[in-house]
Amino acid sequence: MTGSMVSAYGRVRLEGGGKTVAMLARNRMITTRLGIPSTVLTFDASPSYAAVRAGLLERGDLVPGMQLLNTYEWYREAARPETVEGGRLDDLGHLTPVDSPHPDGSVHRTEYLDGSGDVVARDYRRSDGSVYVRIAQEAPRAQLVDPDGEIVRSFPGVPAWRRHWLRTLVQQQGTIGQTVVVTDTDTVLRELWQVDADVRFVHVLHEVHVQMTGEPPASAPIRPSLQPVLDQLERLDRLVVLSEVQRDDVVVRLPAALRDRVVVLPLDMETVPPTVTRRARASFVMLGRLAPMKAVHEAIEVFALVVARRPEARLDVYGEGPLRDELERLIAERGLETHVVLRGFDGTARDRLSEATAYVLTSSKETFGLAALEALGRGCPVVAYDVPYAPSRIRDGVDGFRVPPGDRQAMADRIVTMIDDPDLVQSMATASHEAAERYAPARVVEEWRSLLADL
Repeated sequence: MTGSMVSAYGRVRLEGGGKTVAMLARNRMITTRLGIPSTVLTFDASPSYAAVRAGLLERGDLVPGMQLLNTYEWYREAARPETVEGGRLDDLGHLTPVDSPHPDGSVHRTEYLDGSGDVVARDYRRSDGSVYVRIAQEAPRAQLVDPDGEIVRSFPGVPAWRRHWLRTLVQQQGTIGQTVVVTDTDTVLRELWQVDADVRFVHVLHEVHVQMTGEPPASAPIRPSLQPVLDQLERLDRLVVLSEVQRDDVVVRLPAALRDRVVVLPLDMETVPPTVTRRARASFVMLGRLAPMKAVHEAIEVFALVVARRPEARLDVYGEGPLRDELERLIAERGLETHVVLRGFDGTARDRLSEATAYVLTSSKETFGLAALEALGRGCPVVAYDVPYAPSRIRDGVDGFRVPPGDRQAMADRIVTMIDDPDLVQSMATASHEAAERYAPARVVEEWRSLLADL
């Protein structure tokens, strides 16, 4: 098979969540198992990508054949052979400049503030202090600049610059075969799909595609950010969803001619043979961002009910996010400081899945639930609110429990049952690991092989 794959992702961090983990695993799988070179493109202005790249390499998330590129870093580090448009940047001497440092000790960025303290423009600088791109705020414009201060090219906004970069990369690679661009967020897809380059676009839908109004997903309103994608699905070569149930709910909204463009491809995941003879008792775990969708507050309220009946119960929550302070207050209000602990981000947190009693999932929506699936892959049963769509993989009473969304008492009852019946937990652990084998890399890669061959 010839060609290359580009994942246009937006932003990558070492402490990234499930979507980042899934994207890197997909690229790694396609590169190592199919021999197809893969590139991850990021578009944020962070100056720390050298450290991110080093960290990903150290923990094996980047492998030979994969590369991680960032727009700002790429233009900062070398002059590119482009036709010079001519002219020089406007003088911004009437504004107040504010510099931000780069890890190498030079200036990373200069912001120009008006009298009200608002940012009018940003200059991003090479290590020698010269400007390589200016981004104007009020009349959106991005101007590339050569080391001599000559304007190389102007774009009507940052998205146009990003499309130019993608086109340049595709042309420079000179790959024999097709370049497939995979996007994982609606915003990045809408910015890039107008690129005038010979590429194929695949979009992976990680989120629930409808607004959570209480209506069945097949009839609920489409999420506004996704509506343009569905309205212009003919621009896409494939729309990937992560479960058969979601595909059924998506295709009912589409013209018959476009329904074949929606395909089901599960995420790549690693299954780890259980190494613990007996799982811990009364020890539960959650992994995820402390953000509204994950509804960690629901788990806290559930454990208030559990601890009242089984004081030995404990819940460890791994992840960071904007709701941390609010959740800490709720834990204190419920008197659960020794029972529910917010552990923060921990790169080794997944190891806890091999020993915990069960994984707790109280999200308000979960398209795939990578962490929950990883739990199953490590023989860790899952107790979950039965929301669209991830919990549909849990066989109630076999490899975990599914309870009605928001029914805290029902979830507390299931958790108490698991505390009181270690033999049940052990049988669920065996069933969990067997169920997760359906998503093992050897199976997932064949589905990606077929899709990429079609494109």
